[in-house]
Amino acid sequence: MRFTVRFLLIIPVSILTLGAGPRRDDAPVVRVSDGEELARVCAAPLANLRIVLERDIDLVPTAAIDSTCGNCPDPSRRVPMTVGVTLSGRGVWLDGNRHEIRTHAGYGVYFKDCDDCGIENTTVTGGERDTAQAATDAGVVVRNGRVTIRNTTIRDNIGDPETVRRTVVGIMGVCGREGADVTVQNCEITRNSWDGVALYRDARAVIRSNYIDGVDRAHGGGVGGGRGVAIGVTWNARAVIERSSGSDDGW
Repeated sequence: MRFTVRFLLIIPVSILTLGAGPRRDDAPVVRVSDGEELARVCAAPLANLRIVLERDIDLVPTAAIDSTCGNCPDPSRRVPMTVGVTLSGRGVWLDGNRHEIRTHAGYGVYFKDCDDCGIENTTVTGGERDTAQAATDAGVVVRNGRVTIRNTTIRDNIGDPETVRRTVVGIMGVCGREGADVTVQNCEITRNSWDGVALYRDARAVIRSNYIDGVDRAHGGGVGGGRGVAIGVTWNARAVIERSSGSDDGW
């Protein structure tokens, strides 16, 4: 793909906060071995907790209604969506421990109202495109909170090619929504079927030292993807972008 930035406004780093604070190594640890365990742990807002995966897991998506639309002229529009897992609260960290989360959802790992939270050492994959065109599907979605995404691979969130063709849009790597303050650092975001990183209304981000690439033309013609850019900063979103790269032969 061409490494493209859409409607970019670069802000000095001192103006933007830098996502979540450091992970507290003294936080209690809970270890989970499957998607059902993870769902139970995250069923209510959490405080000062580190969640560690014991193995690769598959999530069972749940249907929900997004109360606002991140990329619509009318932000009050309600949008049907599916969610893999929702994390909310304060000081919540999801440590993949080098394992995979296969989300099977449009909003894969959804940080909603989560301050000083983060995800690290994880591969997020296997997303399924929602049928509602206005859904802001992504491997990791952040709304209203300070979240760090680091040392994480977000790949092959493609979804059903027919659904992607019909909706015109696919699944992003990372989506920052209203009130999101996101740091994306040392991540590999590849072979997803929409933007690598997208920021919408009132989102802020520091995007540093990442590799971002799309679906290779030679091998991805059948996935129905390739309708995005590497980094999109739209509406009144703001970003600092440093040392991020991609290949020249993606979408």
